[in-house]
Amino acid sequence: MNSTSIETSQELEVRNAWEEFVKHFKLIFYNNLSKKDLTMSFSWELEYKAIGEIGGRLLEDFFVSKLEEENNNQDFIIFEPVHARALGDVKCIFKHYQKEFIFYIDIKCNYLRMRERTFEYYQKKGIKKKKPGQSHPNIMSVEKLKTFVEDDEHINSDIAMLFIKYDIDKTNQSFEFKIDPQLEQKCLFLLRDIGDDYFDVGDIGKGQVQMSKLDRLEFTTRGKREFLDIVLQKRQKDKIKIPTKI
Repeated sequence: MNSTSIETSQELEVRNAWEEFVKHFKLIFYNNLSKKDLTMSFSWELEYKAIGEIGGRLLEDFFVSKLEEENNNQDFIIFEPVHARALGDVKCIFKHYQKEFIFYIDIKCNYLRMRERTFEYYQKKGIKKKKPGQSHPNIMSVEKLKTFVEDDEHINSDIAMLFIKYDIDKTNQSFEFKIDPQLEQKCLFLLRDIGDDYFDVGDIGKGQVQMSKLDRLEFTTRGKREFLDIVLQKRQKDKIKIPTKI
């Protein structure tokens, strides 16, 4: 924990609600994964590389649909879908001590062996390319973050990340997603708590917040305004035209 963090009383209240929200969300996540086989079949044999490229979208669609179904199974959280340009991939309305809090969860899916499988594909097809570097997923534009933090409408809201790490078991035309139903901190966290060294601002449009070093994320504790100030500083000083390979 960062002892010098700047967190208002309202932001602290949102954090307390988040910590309670996480307890319920983890149980929902576990229940939806521990009892299901996530399998698909095609009429031709797919390469691991191709499955990895489409797998994230398929899993995102699966989880959003399952979260919506949870509205009929519990009354702690209301899950709502969002449009393409909205904050996150799902809107979560959570009541805590008679107050309503909203968490916008951005879902990112990471195929654990994507780099290795892509390199195997290159070798199999005789493509002379090196093993790909780690991905730097775009999170959101700096301007969208700025609007969110500065708008009083979002005073009881926050932005969160859900990183779903998965592997693939493939047999001819069929494959199965393998996901750990237990969520550790590196998989579910408030965006504002990412350590300074684990995100960049890419030179896309007016700046794009991008994650980095996904395999070894570290966190701190800070307020939304404090996080925005760091992002704005990075946009001025540390712009990158191409995500750094690590």
